[in-house]
Parts: sequence; structure tokens; C-alpha cells
Amino acid sequence: MQQMRDGKTVRLGNEPFWINYDAKTDSFVIDEPWAELVRKVFNLACEFDYGYTRIAQTLNAEGSRTKKGEQWAVASIRYLLKNRQVLGEHQPMKTQ
Repeated sequence: MQQMRDGKTVRLGNEPFWINYDAKTDSFVIDEPWAELVRKVFNLACEFDYGYTRIAQTLNAEGSRTKKGEQWAVASIRYLLKNRQVLGEHQPMKTQ
């Protein structure tokens, strides 16, 4: 709590994968390559009407991997498309 009172960024470690913490500036910054992947997922869903399975298959066929180096799973795509953090909402104490 003292960090918050001092105006410092409080990091709880559950930031979305397309956001990184920059210790030099004490702020969160967008990781552009991952943000571009998020945009691609939404584009496939909205513009091309792809479902979760087809998006995962497309990303895997292109050789894209998750931040952990794994293939994309349907559940990961569903979580991403339903995640309100993509809208800029971040509630560090809330679990989904």
C-alpha cells in the first residue's frame, strides 16, 4: 500500500501477456509484437468470422506460439477474445 501512496506502479504479476513492466520508467508498456498478435486474433474473429478453433489452427499453422512457447489452444483463444483487458481494463485483484 505504501508504494501506491508514494505514486509508484504496483505490479502484481498478472498483467496481460501483451503488456510489460519497464522498471526504468516505472510504468507498463505495450509489447508491440504480442499486441500485433492480439490484433490479428481479433481481426480473424471479427473480419473473417473465424471461430476459436479455426483461429488456433491458423496461428499454429503459421508457426505462431504462445509466450510460453506452446501451440495455441482453443481455450487460450477464447480467453483472449473474452478478456476485458484488451479494452484497457485491468483489475489486478480480480480473477476471471
